[in-house]
Amino acid sequence: MTPYSAFSMDQRQQVLTSLRQLCRLFWGPDIGQSREILEGRFFESFCAATNPVASSFSPALQEIQAYTRRFFDPEGLYRALETTYVRLFVSSRGGIAVPLYQSCYALEGASLMGPSAVDMQRRLKAVELNMAGHAAGEPPDHLAIELEYLYFLLEKGWAGDNKAYLDTAQHFAAETLGAWIDAFTQRLGQSPDPAVYAPAAGFTAALIRIIAQG
Repeated sequence: MTPYSAFSMDQRQQVLTSLRQLCRLFWGPDIGQSREILEGRFFESFCAATNPVASSFSPALQEIQAYTRRFFDPEGLYRALETTYVRLFVSSRGGIAVPLYQSCYALEGASLMGPSAVDMQRRLKAVELNMAGHAAGEPPDHLAIELEYLYFLLEKGWAGDNKAYLDTAQHFAAETLGAWIDAFTQRLGQSPDPAVYAPAAGFTAALIRIIAQG
């Protein structure tokens, strides 16, 4: 498998686009996102021939298509995704089913703002990456924030041929995201009716693994 540091320009763009879409997805649904999903545009980068791990995405894409075929308009899909997102990630009887925060996967019953949150705050400050919008007030070890940080490192590294950024991206993928993304993906897969989120978690894990290999 081609090391991510040796990806072609097209491969790099597909990885960055895929990471950006995953960030959007795990921040929660909106009507524009739902429209793109129904029109087949949201997950385009995952099946592009230049995506270095596109072949592993086929079953998950079929799962997403099977789910979205039951909807006829973006509003209906949006409402369904919003309900599912809240149930899985925000509030549910008996507790949150699948936390979006790395701290919650450190050990059984772990709470928010653990060491991983402190570490992420330090990382963001070191590169002067200020989180706004969805991220305002969120613990910094939220999955979408960690994906945005990885996107930042790769974009800066590839744009400037900066080995320091690329090395940091590899280590972050291997040691930080890699420490919990499989547990997150497994928990989502075991949740009832996870909509598009379980296959999307699979996409995330696949991208993380290829970047972690260097």
